Amino acid sequence: MTNSNSSNTSAVVAYLLGPIYLLLEKKDKNLRFYALQATFLWLVVVAANVILNLVNFWALTNIVGMVAFIVWLYLTFKAYQGEKIVLPVIGEYAQKYA
Repeated sequence: MTNSNSSNTSAVVAYLLGPIYLLLEKKDKNLRFYALQATFLWLVVVAANVILNLVNFWALTNIVGMVAFIVWLYLTFKAYQGEKIVLPVIGEYAQKYA
């Protein structure tokens, strides 16, 4: 998938701003997908960290956070290159609701 440089930059902004971008972008399903996938990813990370803290596995929260950050960076980089990476489950929901 090859996008213009402007679309690639918009995809990066969608990954950076997630929920805010969802409020701003109503028409472009591709950009809404990126924003939704980023939002869902961080919601899953927050939920995982809450659960890990509740069961006293607080040391794993840093690892979960680092892995999620690396995944987010990878997704953002690929979006800038014009590639659409769909994460399992999260990405499927993002596609469905974009």
